[in-house]
This record gives sequence, C-alpha cells and structure tokens, in this order.
Amino acid sequence: MLNGVLGVFGSILNSVMVGGETPEAGDTLDRCRELAFRIAEEGMVLLENKDDALPLEKGEKVNLIGYTSYNPVYSGTGSGFVTNDDSIDIVHSLESAGFVLNPELVKSELFAHIASAGEGQSMGFIEPDFSNHEPVASAYTGAVAFDQLADYSDTAIITFGRRGSENADLAPEYQDLSDNEKSVLEAARANFSKVIVLVNSGNAMDMQWVRDYDVDAVIWTGLPGPYGFEALGRILSGEVNPSGSLPDTWVYDRTSNPVSENFGEQVAANAAGRYYVDYVEGIYVGYKWYETAFAEGAVITNTKNGKTLDFTDYENIVAYPFGYGLNYTSFEMTVEELADFAKETMYNTNAIDSIGKPFTVDADGPLGLSSMFKSNLVSVAFPCIPLLAGSFNTELAYGMGADVAELAVLNGITGWYAPAMDTHRFALSGRNFEYYSEDATLGALTAVAEVGGARENGLVTFIKHFALNDMETHREFVHTYSNEQAIREIYLKPFEYAVKRGGANGVMTSMNYIGDTYAGAHLNLITNVLRGEWGFLGGVLTDMDQAGEVRSFETSLRAGVDFWLGYSGYNPVVDSDADIYYLQRAAHNHLYQLASANVQGAVLMPWKQDVNMITGALYALAAVCGVSMIVRIGRGMKKRKEQEAA
Repeated sequence: MLNGVLGVFGSILNSVMVGGETPEAGDTLDRCRELAFRIAEEGMVLLENKDDALPLEKGEKVNLIGYTSYNPVYSGTGSGFVTNDDSIDIVHSLESAGFVLNPELVKSELFAHIASAGEGQSMGFIEPDFSNHEPVASAYTGAVAFDQLADYSDTAIITFGRRGSENADLAPEYQDLSDNEKSVLEAARANFSKVIVLVNSGNAMDMQWVRDYDVDAVIWTGLPGPYGFEALGRILSGEVNPSGSLPDTWVYDRTSNPVSENFGEQVAANAAGRYYVDYVEGIYVGYKWYETAFAEGAVITNTKNGKTLDFTDYENIVAYPFGYGLNYTSFEMTVEELADFAKETMYNTNAIDSIGKPFTVDADGPLGLSSMFKSNLVSVAFPCIPLLAGSFNTELAYGMGADVAELAVLNGITGWYAPAMDTHRFALSGRNFEYYSEDATLGALTAVAEVGGARENGLVTFIKHFALNDMETHREFVHTYSNEQAIREIYLKPFEYAVKRGGANGVMTSMNYIGDTYAGAHLNLITNVLRGEWGFLGGVLTDMDQAGEVRSFETSLRAGVDFWLGYSGYNPVVDSDADIYYLQRAAHNHLYQLASANVQGAVLMPWKQDVNMITGALYALAAVCGVSMIVRIGRGMKKRKEQEAA
C-alpha cells in the first residue's frame, strides 16, 4: 500500500521535500521589488478625469471608502497566486504620498477583514473566492455616516475589487457593480463634490456605472501584487504622471461582445460529460470586433438576451477603447501656434512657449553634417555613400550614423536631413554619390545600420527622398511612372527597412510627381504605406519647394505631411474644424518625433531688431542660394498654372 501511495504522491513529495539552505537573495529581491513597482507605476491607467479632479493636493484630507480599500486584491488564485506577507496596501500608499485619511474610516469595524477560502495557505491549490463583501450604504452609521464623512472632506476615494482564478471563470454579474456597491456609490455622489473610483481588477469591468453616478475620476490599478500599490498614491498626488494604456477594450455592456453568446458552460449534446466552445467571432476579437462593426454600420441582436445594438453608436457602446489612457499633461497650443508649427521652415522649427518646445535647428547632408546657412559647423566629411555600401560592413554604417549624432550635439543640431536612400537606377544619375546602391537589399541593410546608429544616439533622421527620386533632370516637374512590384521591391525597400528595423522617425518626401500626384501630397504613399503598413511614427517633411507646390499645402497636410521646407511666406489655412484637426495631427506627429530625440534647444539672436543684420542675411541668402533659385520658384508656380490651364 505504501508503494501505491508513493507512486501517486511521490512526484509531489519530491517537490515539497527539496532540501538545501535558503539562499541569500537580498539584492536580487530588492531589484525585483523595484521592477514590480515600476510595472505598476507605468501600467496603471487613468480612465476618467473630469474637470481635472486629479491630481489631488499633497496633505489633502480624503475619505477612503469601501471594503476593498482596506482589503485590496493583490493577485488571482491558482498558478498566478502570489504571497502578500510584506505587502504595501492602499492605506500605506496614500499616507506615504502625503494624504490624510479620515481616521474614523481607517479604524472602522465596517471593513474588518473577512478571510477567504484557503487564505494563509502556503502550499497547494487555493480555491477561488468571488465573494463581494462590500457593506450596503445604510451600514455607514455614526462617525462613518456619509454626512459625517462629508464634514471631514468633500473628496471620496472608493475601491471596487475583483479577483481572477485558475480553474474558474467569472460570473457575468461579477463584472458589474453589486447592489451594495451601487448604493455606496450613490451615497458618495450625493454627499461629496469629488468621487474617485479605483478599479482593483485584472479583468475589464462593465462601466455603465461611471455614467450613471457621474464619477469624477477612475483609475484602473489592475492586480498590482504586494508592491505595486506603492505607485497609486504617487499617481493620485501627481508625483507620477499616469502613462499606462488599456490592453483591452472596456465597454458599457459586455453583451455587446459576440463572445458573450458563446462563453461558459455549453454541454455537448452528443458526448456525455463533454463541453464545447466555438470561436464564432473568428479574427474579430476585442477592438477588431468593435472597430469593424462600427465601420460596417452593423446592427446586431444578441441571441441570448435579445438586445439589439447599433454599432455605429460607438461612444455609447465602447467606454474606453484598446490603448486608451489619460494623463495630467495639458497643452495650451492655440490655433495660431498650430499654424506656426506646421508652416514653412528653413532648416529649423519654431519655439512653442506654451508647451516648452524650444527653437531647434536641422542640417543636411548624407556625407556628414552640412549647411547652406552656417559656415562654422564642426563636422567631418565622410566618403561618398556608395563607398560605405561597398564595404558591405554594417558596423561601419552604424558607426557613421552614431558619429554624425555626436557631431550634431556639438553643433546644437536636432534633425539630420539624411540618410539618402534612393536607388542607382542608372549610372548618369547626378546624386548617385549620396545613395547606396542599385541593389535594394544592400541599400536597405546599410540604411538600417546607419539610421540605427543615429537614432540610438538621439538624432532625428529624415530619410530621403521619399520616393522614386532617382533622376535630377526636371526633378520638380517630372512625373514618374512604374509598376507596384518594382516600386515595393526596389525603390521603397530601403525606406521600409529604415522605418521597420532602423527606427527612422523622420521622412523627407521628394520633389517629383508619382503618376499625377505630387510626392509630397501622396496619400497612399505617406499615410497608407508609410504610416499604415510600416507603422511609421514621426514627422514627415517635404523637400525644398522649388516649384511652388506650397499652393497644395492643405492637400499635403491631409495626405500626411507635417511641415514644409520652403520660404514663400505661405500661411496655413485655418477656416474649418478639419483644418485645425490636420494641424493638430501634424503637431502631434512632430512632437512625438522630438519626444524620442536628443533635442538641442538653439539660442536665436534678436535679428528682427537689427535692420542691418536682416539686410546682410538677405544678401547672404541670395549669394548662397542664388537669385536663380528664387526666380525658379516663381517660374515654377507660373508653369504649374499654365499646365493646369491647358
């Protein structure tokens, strides 16, 4: 019999009876605790923040209400269970952040801990406990009656907790508020001017209650383990700016998800003791369902509850979409600032004082930093780019990008109009010395390395000229034709690799037309391919406008261009909400680009006060650029008008 017992339990006993001394792990555990804190700090999501209800002031008195506020959920049960012997709870977190909690609530027996099944168990499977222990609002009496609490502070923080578990799914009603929870929320809304709710759950909840009770602020804390709640107080106080984004779609009613009709126990009719689940939604999981149903104008009736939903009413179905998350950052950018941000530039970007963005300077060029307007650049001229490609050594290419980034810091340069990566289509092309190769793969791999070296050292790279700028003759007037296979497999490949693998965060379009569309206004190229297919995140700049293309500025803005290289004096149109939207999008793209850069704020001399300096600068501009270029722009605009008239 003993042999039989050992046969059944031997493997378990082997696991339990592992010998040896407990290792010294102080430093390791400290690092793990710090990482746990950082995960919670960056993962918690600010879902709602009406009228800037958060952050609260340090030292502020608050009423911490609810059973879970004093008995938080740290993890689920089963294999995902974690011990919480040395845990940091919500009370400790808020007090450490400087808040003064109502002592009557802290010491109240109303929230006395109710032990769950398996609590204190250190080994074996712990059974799930989905009990909801929230007292009803009418139980708040005496010193913790709601009118008494309101005398202490007009701010209430309420926590709603939900567990998860291995070997058990959640009951549908568990993801909505219980009647007791609703009664507490209703009483809080009636007595406090500011109601903040913490959602202490690893699962998305139905969120209709946010609307029903006009909740001021909501933070999703997740199940942060024993150390993660340390971040909560810092977020509430504003010491930490919330940066988390939802990994799931949160809705008002879970039955809007087609999975709700096919989840849980479904008994197989043709096999005793067997169950089934059919993934009828196919690929339309989560946001893919809601976004597609909205786009298709779906009106669907749930077969289980009979509810009919019009999915075009997106805002009343989806409470918080996938990737959603608020923060405390506010922008005061005016319409005038938006227009100023996107308008023409000559190797610089304007300062925006309201958001703290400094004036920045950019530079050419593919063989190292160069400028038509600065004679005192500290730089090194590298060999022609075909020699770099001819080395077949990506370490050299990486090194060149990294060195240029270092030179940029020395010169106060933020953006680099390079690398150039068009194709050696023919031996007579005037700019072959700037481009890598006739072979798209060699060009792509060299571009990845060069861009990577620059980007990893903080330099904004405007990869150019996007695209099919492989001939200089009449480059600003030529219409380029090719087939899609050649365009994708040869001419776009270095750009694609530079974005996907090199991390390029800037693109300069080309002067030519692709078919009958100006490359700087090509929606399919800039938005659909570059941003949509390749996932590009950053700013798109036109090449120097030598043909008066600025007349199509609004079209370019809508196609995905963010700012314009030129000097005609054109000001963007701001006549409609659509105009403002596209200017906002351009500002967003440009600021995102700078957020991942080593921004070099430049000191701008007060030249506007010095007429002599202005005159000298104009003469210098004419000398460097040549009067012919200025004349060419005028002729270009005239030629375009003649072509349109014809």
